[in-house]
Amino acid sequence: MIDNRPDQPKGNRRMSPSHNECLAEAATLPDFWRCYVLDGAEDELKAKAIELTEDTLGEPEVHFPIGPSWFLSLKLQLWSLGDDTHVLSLADVWLPEGTDSKIEEGNHHADSEHRLGHWDLMHAQPFCLRWEELEAVVATMRAAPDIQQTTPELAMLLLSRFVGHSADERHLVKPRREMLAHELEQLGVFRGKKAKAMARRLLCGPPDRDYRWVWDGSGWMLGGEYPHYSQRNLCYSFPHEEYNEFRRLIGLADPAAKTPPI
Repeated sequence: MIDNRPDQPKGNRRMSPSHNECLAEAATLPDFWRCYVLDGAEDELKAKAIELTEDTLGEPEVHFPIGPSWFLSLKLQLWSLGDDTHVLSLADVWLPEGTDSKIEEGNHHADSEHRLGHWDLMHAQPFCLRWEELEAVVATMRAAPDIQQTTPELAMLLLSRFVGHSADERHLVKPRREMLAHELEQLGVFRGKKAKAMARRLLCGPPDRDYRWVWDGSGWMLGGEYPHYSQRNLCYSFPHEEYNEFRRLIGLADPAAKTPPI
């Protein structure tokens, strides 16, 4: 996990002492976002990543604590472009003996992690979140600011990279990108057309015309004839049981009926 810097964050937003100062600083740099969305030639990205990790980020990993026993873990291996550059996992929390049954500063250590998706330049399988899940995570973070390592707004930008859209959601992609562009402008890192361009890179549209989200009773699945843009389908051992528990924790109910299979 990234060491915190001693300076306090600007503004009056109430944050935990574990607020990730290094990531917050990096997120104000255009090169961080270009590395994050893998925008550029491989040699150029590696050079920028080395500079970022040496000068600003250190060991880039951030946790998004959710509720009494879960957090999302995002590992940013910016210099490793060929394999597992960015990995999003769901982790359950090991609570040391004598601590309260809730996530607090310093005690959210992963007992086990369940990989959800990843980005790299070789065989990315990133699309593991529904938009409603991203919104619910951000809302849950806003309700518990004292245990967060970063702001909900920065979490939305980072996690949006892992949102998958079905073909029938294509009309929703543009307004969602506009929301992200606004957050990038609020962050002060991009303006105008550059903010919109980065929002397009952060939030992808449907990967194929036949991609659909379906509920099969065991969990939400995303896929099509070529299912390998996502691990959230029957071709992979996605942790549906644990993830459904996580969904319920962030206030999302299971659908009442199955939808037709992919």
